[in-house]
Amino acid sequence: MNSFWKSLLTQKKNRALLGLLCAVTFLSGCEAIPTMTKNDDPVIEEPKMATNWKATGAQLAWGDMEAFHIQTGELEREEGRQELQQEMLDALEQEFATELPIQGEKKGTITVAATHYPEGEILLEARKLLAEKGWDLQVEWVSDYIAANDTLWQGELDACFYQHSLFLLAYNAKFGADLQNVGPVYFEPLGIYPGQKQSLDRLAESDTILLPAEPMELARALRFLEEQGLLVIKAGVGNGATLEDIIENPKELQFVLLGNQARAGIEKEAAFALLGTAQAVEVGYSVVKDALLLEDQYSQGATHYGIILVSRADNHMEESVLELQNVLHSSTMKKFLTDRYKGALRSMDFSAGTLLPKGEQGIEEGKEDTDVHDGE
Repeated sequence: MNSFWKSLLTQKKNRALLGLLCAVTFLSGCEAIPTMTKNDDPVIEEPKMATNWKATGAQLAWGDMEAFHIQTGELEREEGRQELQQEMLDALEQEFATELPIQGEKKGTITVAATHYPEGEILLEARKLLAEKGWDLQVEWVSDYIAANDTLWQGELDACFYQHSLFLLAYNAKFGADLQNVGPVYFEPLGIYPGQKQSLDRLAESDTILLPAEPMELARALRFLEEQGLLVIKAGVGNGATLEDIIENPKELQFVLLGNQARAGIEKEAAFALLGTAQAVEVGYSVVKDALLLEDQYSQGATHYGIILVSRADNHMEESVLELQNVLHSSTMKKFLTDRYKGALRSMDFSAGTLLPKGEQGIEEGKEDTDVHDGE
């Protein structure tokens, strides 16, 4: 859920396009899952649009998400943006509206609630593989994440595909539901990128490291540094860690929150920078070529913020749901994710990112409605 991507668009009428921004705002570093607040009504925070997204005609160049190649000239930030995005949404919906031949005996229909991009595009590929096994995959496009979970809980869907496990746990706690994490599908890795220094072997005492300013990404970055043995974070702060929660810093590293620096600015101001995928791309890094160290699928960041398939307690072991999960974890789908997203979005094995153990749920006792954001 996470990081890559967020929305351009205004409230209810256009929130269906949030999923698209999970692709277009790959460059924006924003989140695409709603925030749960202490008010009764959940809200979806308005995202910020990247200033430098590019497109190829009426389609994003999915084969190279970091370049967003242009064939017809670079679009201005505002000019034509909504028209282009609507064309993309219409094209994807048309693909699903087109009947796909089912091979052999039809076993049934699997109905999944999902955002358009990247989940819808991933499901479009999965649909072809499921058709070969006798299943017809249909998608209900998500315009409200809470409402879609409600619909699943009421038995009107087979699964949902747009959230991470922390959001699922918060939803279950807030609304008394029992939706199930069937398994992880993908995540967007946070990484360490070069600044003044080009190798982590050169990390020295008192080096300055830039960290994301956004609270969720900051907490994720601090946890990543803790996993590398560079910090110790105060126990019990869950996924809300801040700089004030650092209790051990053996190298006396200096931390500065990232502002609006471009890559050249980072290279002047700090030895290294910890960045989410979207933010790294926006400031000018390549995830594949430049990252010195990336979260793997078993890191806390991936297991907490990787996007999962969700169903109910009464259907998560049904053949239809298991078949969908098997397809999403197949070698064919993993190759698709690798080829399509070039390392900026990475597949997860079934064993990574299943339901978090007690104490790692990001929900403090007595605070079941703690804010939870989307993650890769």
